[in-house]
Amino acid sequence: MEQLLKHLEKVKIFSYEKVRIDSHICELHYRLTTLILFTLTMIITITQLFGTPINCIQSSSGSSSKTHPIPEKVMNTFCFTQSTFTYINESRSPLTYPGIRISDGNTEYVRYHSYYQWVPILLFIQAMTLMTPHYLWKDKEGGLMGKLLKTNEHYMLNNSIGRIGQFSKVSSYIIKRHGSWDGYAYCYLINILCNTGAVFLNIYSTELLLGGYFKYLGNEFVNYLWNRDEHRVKPTNPLDISFPKMTKCTFHKYGPSGTIESVDAMCILPLNNFNEKIFIFLWFWYLILFCISICYSFVKINQGIVTMSKNMFLMRRSFSIQRGVKDEDMKVLLSRLDTSQWFVIDIIRINLSPLYYKNFIESLVEEVTNKKLDNKHSNNNNNIVIVADTSNMANGQIGNDHRGNTDPHS
Repeated sequence: MEQLLKHLEKVKIFSYEKVRIDSHICELHYRLTTLILFTLTMIITITQLFGTPINCIQSSSGSSSKTHPIPEKVMNTFCFTQSTFTYINESRSPLTYPGIRISDGNTEYVRYHSYYQWVPILLFIQAMTLMTPHYLWKDKEGGLMGKLLKTNEHYMLNNSIGRIGQFSKVSSYIIKRHGSWDGYAYCYLINILCNTGAVFLNIYSTELLLGGYFKYLGNEFVNYLWNRDEHRVKPTNPLDISFPKMTKCTFHKYGPSGTIESVDAMCILPLNNFNEKIFIFLWFWYLILFCISICYSFVKINQGIVTMSKNMFLMRRSFSIQRGVKDEDMKVLLSRLDTSQWFVIDIIRINLSPLYYKNFIESLVEEVTNKKLDNKHSNNNNNIVIVADTSNMANGQIGNDHRGNTDPHS
């Protein structure tokens, strides 16, 4: 038993040495997702700079181009910077290469591809978009939670006496600043809502970059994998349509007599092998992250509504107050704490293990109860004085006796 107690004394009160000002759901946005996006940005950038993003094979309808072909490097650079194109297969008939066929002069069924130039920039901007709400919230928070909990790598509350004293100080500070936590709580809620908005902006920007093909990309890909060949609506992989590996490019130049000659090229895009996997992953990841963000925003808004409703059962469920706190004490907390104070308590809960969070709630109850008792005693004393003064005014006896006793010789 003594050995067990010694091990328990080594348990840290706070789950992390560094004070946290938001939850794991928020960390999914500004930590994990940004890490993924920055990693993908580096992969695509390195591939574009040191790999072969495009390789074009040219042919020409002009005689001069047969004797003087366009240099391969010039052709590749032109097609990469000026975009390539494919044909939309309205007949849905199988093609040797998806989107590659003989031109019939109808430009209505031509789809241009230039997004691959902007993929690294887009991913970098999306990573910064997801980081912005956290750093704005961190700036507004100003390290208040760290000062409140007084925890860093040099200071930890490892003993019960220090823990009780610290919890008492934190509880007293929260209660004394009643009504002054509104701005803190509003910024915390805005941070959570901005995380949801940032995910939506990333989805929308990706949709714009891919020309409207992103929103159905995951559905079509799943249908393509799920159905058998004879049941497929489209004979080609939807990823080959959105991210073609084989495209066409037309280079126009002047001939010896000033005639405009067209150099037709078929371009291979190895870069789209990476792009298709990146964006199909982002489709599922953004979908999951957006659903989580919506649910988490709803939970936090619901917490605010619950604190205003003063429903004891819902409060216990919303703020993980299950055991160790009696209903009478919960009523005291509900009557004394406002919505913003409950949000501060919720942030403190993130930094505490369940055991110490229970101890903190108990110290908060004790602080509120003691303060209420002190106020009750002071009110009772005031009532006694008021009653005494009223009696004096009624018959004048107490006042006369008091004045008569002022003389020690009487």
